[in-house]
Amino acid sequence: MLTLGAAMVLAPPTGAYAAQKNRTPDYVLGNDFRMAARNVQAAMDMGDTVTASARMGSLEAVARTGPEKYAAAALHMQLAAKQADLTGQRKALSAMLESGGAPESDIPYLRYLAGYFSFMLNELNDCVAQITYARQLGYVSPQAMLILADAHLRMGKYPEGMAFLSQAMAQQRAAGGNVDASWYDRAASFAYKSKDWSGLASWYRQKIMQYPAPENWRSAISNYLDNPALTSAMKLDLYRLISASDALASERDYQAYAQAAVDNGQYGEAKVVIEAGRADSTLLTGEAVTAGLYKTVGARAGKDKVKLATQAAKVSTAGEAANGYLALGEYGRAAGLYRTALTQSSADTGQINTRLGIALARSGDREGARQMLSAVTGPWADIAQFWLLWASPAAASLPTPG
Repeated sequence: MLTLGAAMVLAPPTGAYAAQKNRTPDYVLGNDFRMAARNVQAAMDMGDTVTASARMGSLEAVARTGPEKYAAAALHMQLAAKQADLTGQRKALSAMLESGGAPESDIPYLRYLAGYFSFMLNELNDCVAQITYARQLGYVSPQAMLILADAHLRMGKYPEGMAFLSQAMAQQRAAGGNVDASWYDRAASFAYKSKDWSGLASWYRQKIMQYPAPENWRSAISNYLDNPALTSAMKLDLYRLISASDALASERDYQAYAQAAVDNGQYGEAKVVIEAGRADSTLLTGEAVTAGLYKTVGARAGKDKVKLATQAAKVSTAGEAANGYLALGEYGRAAGLYRTALTQSSADTGQINTRLGIALARSGDREGARQMLSAVTGPWADIAQFWLLWASPAAASLPTPG
């Protein structure tokens, strides 16, 4: 099961602190204020936040003009940052914005910061209001969109949140940057929570396009396998894809794949899977569950293979024969039989076109596979789209067993 609540990376926006600290004021500050401000700054520079806090009261007492109130609030924000006081930082930002002395050019970013700290304090309505205002004032960044996305998702507004997340990713790409893997995981986690299985599959495919490591294939498909609408045939094709992506990584993976093959009557395939798991020492020969399963499939595998020639000779059973040859890795024969099966009026075109695409992809005909898989619609579409990604040029480095 997918773990929910994986946080998107939100780095503290420290730029504002440095900007306020190093700003050369373009306005006049009174001498009393300057002296009090220097005293606060000196204490902070020495790391003495207790003294700085005590002196802050004197500074605020002499801040009379808008610029002085703004500068005092900026120092208060720096102090709150040193104290890791999110509430203090948010209050200081309000004071800066309400001072009447904020430079016009800083206001969009200050509104964004206000939204950021409201987000961190889980004040989500204010977060959305502040960042929306910042955007209206011209502040646009992937990070702002990301916060808007997460805020909406936390409030249960799934479509709006996903739309903002898509915009954040588009902005990140447009700026020439990579979309962090955690963004895709966050989107997938909310799709999972909302039972939006096609959405989950789509986000994971986008992640794999950018991060095509075997472990990412495994996590994507493993989480999609929780979809209650999947049939046993669909599950088998997904386990086949985990294997094709070189992503079988545990005893459970091999056992689940072997059991899925058995559930679909593909005993020869189950036998091969167990033997492969034993060959790489993932499965132990003496393990009870696997040993019992291997005994069962071993007795059936040879007999079922003999039946394939008879099934292949009849148009009415061409689909069954194609499934058998696909399971045994005879992809060329499987492809031809799937084409024959498509001529039958009772054919499940979604399943057959998906498996024809799989057979073509595994035989090395990736272009033919892409044509077949891209045309699949209906319940098999997500499975076909996963295999289409595997057959795409971006996945050309993946193993293609002969």
